[in-house]
Amino acid sequence: MIKFSKPLGGIVDFKKSLHEDDALRLEELIRVSEVYLSQPERKLCKNCANKLAGAKDSFVKMGVKYVFCDRCGHLNGSREDTREFCEFLYTKDDGKDYASHYKEEDRERFIDRMARIYSPKAEFLKQALEERQVAPEDMTLSDFGAGAGYFLGAAREQGFLSVKGFEPSQFMVDFGNECMKDNLLELCGMGETATAVRASRSNIASFIGALEHFNNPREVLSAIRDNTNINYVFILIPMFSPSVVVESVFEGVAPRLLVGAHTHLYTLRSISHMCGEFGFKIISEWWFGQDAADLYRSILASLMKKGADAAFLADYWRDEFKPLLDDFQSLIDRKKCAARLISC
Repeated sequence: MIKFSKPLGGIVDFKKSLHEDDALRLEELIRVSEVYLSQPERKLCKNCANKLAGAKDSFVKMGVKYVFCDRCGHLNGSREDTREFCEFLYTKDDGKDYASHYKEEDRERFIDRMARIYSPKAEFLKQALEERQVAPEDMTLSDFGAGAGYFLGAAREQGFLSVKGFEPSQFMVDFGNECMKDNLLELCGMGETATAVRASRSNIASFIGALEHFNNPREVLSAIRDNTNINYVFILIPMFSPSVVVESVFEGVAPRLLVGAHTHLYTLRSISHMCGEFGFKIISEWWFGQDAADLYRSILASLMKKGADAAFLADYWRDEFKPLLDDFQSLIDRKKCAARLISC
């Protein structure tokens, strides 16, 4: 099964405070980049462990050099995702800083976020399994890098009766368990994920926007390969896409894709190499990106910074381009250069 695109919906429903929020976010991301630049040089590809020295294709963004691996085509940031850098991002102060981007104010908004963003992903997994005559209620699922458990809650509503989540932020674990009124989440340190995967008794291992955040993804992938209990892997990963170009052009707007915790990005070649090396066979895939929304947001934010002088143009851009976003994004997704959700 292959699927393309999804409605961008609330992603582009920006508030009037866009200018202020964007400026604060940009300052925060600049600080993260400065910390990242202080880490040791990355010598091996994050995806295939090939030496990066002498790699031909590269560019610089926010002061960080990025190189494409000559062997697998993976895009690598020039610095290591050290244990210290990951702890700075995800677990400092029990993970409260990072959690602020994903935590909702109350249970009602938690349920709304789960339904809008995560239920379609859980439904896609259910459909992929049912195509293979596998019933969700007969499976056990473990979600790694589970955050507040949004995907777990959505999976349970789709008929996955046995679900468990592992998350490095104590703050997110406590918040998620409270919202779901169940202890589905347990604490799992940043360096303990591979061990947890290796010990898992679940049939399905899921990584929803998580694999790219681990400082040891190859170790995690090896643990999946070596665990005979795991029959299916469900992964959402960010891809090198036109959004990177948009972010490079609009340097005064807070980037979303290649910055901060996203220090490397996948490509068609690097996914193919990953699957070949670790013995995965793709059975379903869903391509959906936010490139159109990123372009829309970047231009709108830039116009709003000009104030009254560009108010007419901002209104024009909002009224004329916003209705075209889904059609525009669909063209990009069908070129397979956007976020990819795959089941193996």
